[in-house]
Amino acid sequence: MFLAALVLTFGVARRVNPAATDPAAALIFRARTALGPGLGHVKSLHLAGTLSAGDISGTIESWINLTDGRFATRTEAGPLTQAEGYDGRTAWRSDAKGIVLPQTGPLAKMMAVNEIFNNTYAFFSRDYGGASVSYLGTRTDAGKNYEAIAVKPKGGLAQEIWFDSGTALPARTIVDLGAAAITTTLSGYRNIDGLMVAADHGTSRRLTVRDFYGHEQGYVSSELTSNETKAEADVGHIDQHFAMQPSAINDVSLPGGEARIPFTMQNFWILVGVRLNGKGPFKLMLDSGGRNILSPSVAWQIGASASGQVPQSSNIPLVKPVRYVRVESVALGRATLTQQYFNVGGVGNVFTRDGMIGYELLARFITTVDYAQRQLILRLPNEHRNEVTVPAGEVSLPLAFDDTKPEVACEIAETDASCIH
Repeated sequence: MFLAALVLTFGVARRVNPAATDPAAALIFRARTALGPGLGHVKSLHLAGTLSAGDISGTIESWINLTDGRFATRTEAGPLTQAEGYDGRTAWRSDAKGIVLPQTGPLAKMMAVNEIFNNTYAFFSRDYGGASVSYLGTRTDAGKNYEAIAVKPKGGLAQEIWFDSGTALPARTIVDLGAAAITTTLSGYRNIDGLMVAADHGTSRRLTVRDFYGHEQGYVSSELTSNETKAEADVGHIDQHFAMQPSAINDVSLPGGEARIPFTMQNFWILVGVRLNGKGPFKLMLDSGGRNILSPSVAWQIGASASGQVPQSSNIPLVKPVRYVRVESVALGRATLTQQYFNVGGVGNVFTRDGMIGYELLARFITTVDYAQRQLILRLPNEHRNEVTVPAGEVSLPLAFDDTKPEVACEIAETDASCIH
């Protein structure tokens, strides 16, 4: 797969394989051979199996186009239900209730570059798919030996790829997200039409915790495992799975089409009264990019239905598993959401102990924050939600999303930037 170098020695031309002198090239050559003759010939994969995290389990199904990197993965596992993909132009993600957000923020775009890079096996092409590559040497973990390479796709995120020293097959990827790192372990390889494909995946997300001043306090990590019991190559009609679908909003009601909810402010945080399962109101902090959270005491008071938990490992004292509950009704004034998932734990803000209402609210309503009148205005979107009339004197700014965090293009000190809303 690699061009041999032409070297002149004592006036005699001889061809030298660069893999003989470059440890990175040598390792990549061995890995490409280990992956089998199907590499470059298999055009698509359909994978299906099971998934588990703590006491939550379910199913997972993926479709991957190996030629252009398009993909879609759908998970059905209670509060962990989600889907994500790339349709050839835009990466997208949907949550447990079918709310779809295009992933067009800076970090999301870089993550999509890595997904495409890995899905197309660009690492094994003649020029490494345009990525910068360096050999990291040997690594040892849990008694096993690996050889590692650092890779940074053009426009993507830095990652490490560890290869099993015995089989030369990819065994681990570590993607650096800055404040977090995602490690994926690969094992249980099997031959699918000449291509060795891993059946067992373990995904660990490790978050570095910092204080207000940026000082590192420790880490928190959680794990998820999946096992693919079904694998097919070059199946038909795979393209239909990649498209980003519109959000399926069928869990809200708002008689009259509008609700005005008073709010208070504490140190610039918005606190709004919310009735949960008919009880309250409880004072929840509004966070446009956060997720729904309840304190353990509020979850107990309203009789929220337990939906499972995911253990966390940490070197920080008192870190507990992530618990999920389902709340039958969430009411803000006349606006009601039904069957909503909440995390149970601390919000991390001294101004509210009850919890937080997150992007789940703003993704369902046209939301106006009237600071002058201290009120939150919720309106139902019309069926043509992309056709927005901007009143005179107002400015409409397109939103980009990194996961659930809304961002707008901005300028700081005459430098283009992206500002979290």
